Amino acid sequence: MRIYLPLCILFLLCSFDFKLSLKYNFIPPGTLLIKDSLFMDRMEVSNRNWKEFIESNMDEMFKDSEVYKELIPDSSITIKLKNYGKIKMNEYFNDPHFDAYPVVGITYEQVLKFCEWRTKKVNQLMKQKKNNPSIKLEYRLPTIPEWEIAAQGNLDSTKYPFGLDYYYTVGDNKYRSINCYYPEMTSLNYIRPTDDTLQNIKSNSYGLYNMQGNVCEMVIEKGIAKGGHYDALLEYCKIKETYTYSSANKWLGFRCICLVSHQNIMNKSKKNQK
Repeated sequence: MRIYLPLCILFLLCSFDFKLSLKYNFIPPGTLLIKDSLFMDRMEVSNRNWKEFIESNMDEMFKDSEVYKELIPDSSITIKLKNYGKIKMNEYFNDPHFDAYPVVGITYEQVLKFCEWRTKKVNQLMKQKKNNPSIKLEYRLPTIPEWEIAAQGNLDSTKYPFGLDYYYTVGDNKYRSINCYYPEMTSLNYIRPTDDTLQNIKSNSYGLYNMQGNVCEMVIEKGIAKGGHYDALLEYCKIKETYTYSSANKWLGFRCICLVSHQNIMNKSKKNQK
């Protein structure tokens, strides 16, 4: 029996209200300025975002279509969640309750397709906007140096090897700033939502969340991931630490960077007149 894929809220596309910046005249939606024309996603890419990607790429609205099978996360993977224990990937990905959680169980090749799709769709959307800026966007995975610059923020790497204080206090209570395993504390090692900012998640000095912990993040160098994850020791979540992978994994996700380039419309017009 064929099952219809539920229509997702087009979070990545419909939420793209283009904003102005004091430092830069354009900020791609969902991102923050890192340096020059380089922007990075404020949070990890979520299940909701990945569902939009699948929805947009399906020729038919059926879960048994070939397109759907090529893009869904690895169904053999299990995820550890607070109050739920271990659940299968099918439930983790398809249940709307987990839409805000980071997408995992995806491959490097699938992520490259996501970046291509996002680049195409956002540029198309921009052309439909009135008074849209004459710019072009490119979404891709960050390089190792780009990821480390974003994770470090504007702090001294010798004093802040995690890019932020790994503890914070509220009154007399001490909390973890990073979602990973702290040996000296009673740690609950489970994956958390990308927008779980009301818990003990703190952004770094750039305003980026979960650069350390929660899920490892792919970089453009294939087989390399950065940042540590929810089941990793705190010591292995330092910015300079590197993880390797060869396939989809329960602790492996990603976020995009966005490169902004200006389109010289005047020059194009002159060429067309010749």
